[in-house]
Amino acid sequence: MKGSARLNLANKYRPTQLNDVLSQDTVVDILSSNKFKELNAHNFLFVGPSGCGKTTCARILAQELGEVIEVDAASNNSAERIKELAAQARMAPLVGENKVLIIDEAHTLSAAAWAAMLIILEENISRTYFIFCTTELRKIPSTILSRVYTFQFNAISFEDIEKRLKLITEKEGIGADDSALRLIARNSNNNLRQAITNLEKCLFYQDYVNIDVVQRIMSIVDDAILQRLFESTDSREIITIMNKITEDGINLQVFVANCLHFAIARSIVDSSYIEHVRSMLRLTEVIRTAQNIKYAIIGAFISKRW
Repeated sequence: MKGSARLNLANKYRPTQLNDVLSQDTVVDILSSNKFKELNAHNFLFVGPSGCGKTTCARILAQELGEVIEVDAASNNSAERIKELAAQARMAPLVGENKVLIIDEAHTLSAAAWAAMLIILEENISRTYFIFCTTELRKIPSTILSRVYTFQFNAISFEDIEKRLKLITEKEGIGADDSALRLIARNSNNNLRQAITNLEKCLFYQDYVNIDVVQRIMSIVDDAILQRLFESTDSREIITIMNKITEDGINLQVFVANCLHFAIARSIVDSSYIEHVRSMLRLTEVIRTAQNIKYAIIGAFISKRW
């Protein structure tokens, strides 16, 4: 691919049928069932982590129903914009029998926008459907939650991501080691879109995808270094390794996710620890103190409090 043109792989391989959506068997079974099709429901909320297929499922469902209007709430979060959408919702569809409004990143709507949206939902406009997509259920007002059918989407498993990457490389004629694809899958935060993008980044660097290029492009620290960090009881050695990692420009959030997956795979820590550390890192990211992240990691390795 280096120097050659390809379609955006994430868009090219975005599922066009519900059965192609990964790791969402329960949601897909419900949305594909006759009982769901017979249900006279018009308002839905799709909840789940980034890159799990929420918006993809919303688009597939919407296209089956009729005309689709998709809105990114992050840049259309005012009450005025919602009122404009209300006017569109009341108009007859130009294509098909129904009109479907997909509101992506719904948690970013303002309080005034949600108040305007509530008025629209209470109108029960004939032949109009609303599908809200969000990563943050807690930010959706209770007045809205009581008026929608909520579907919970799972994070996509590493195994499913690896299989999809392998399928893409085979169909595109891309040379790639299975171990390299596994490493991409393991370090893409259960986000299929991110994993495919990471694969493309590797291909911009060289035509064949191996572990070396994945580690370089994704700032992944070699397992041997992680092993030294977990085994070392010498605080000076730990500090030296961490200083070298930061000097090399390694993204510390990626590094923590990588070392925790490494530890869990070897039963060094239990899986609950990864959520604790991710929460800590989200907090330090918000206050923009990367140095604090490094110190927190050093402290964890020195104390060995897993």
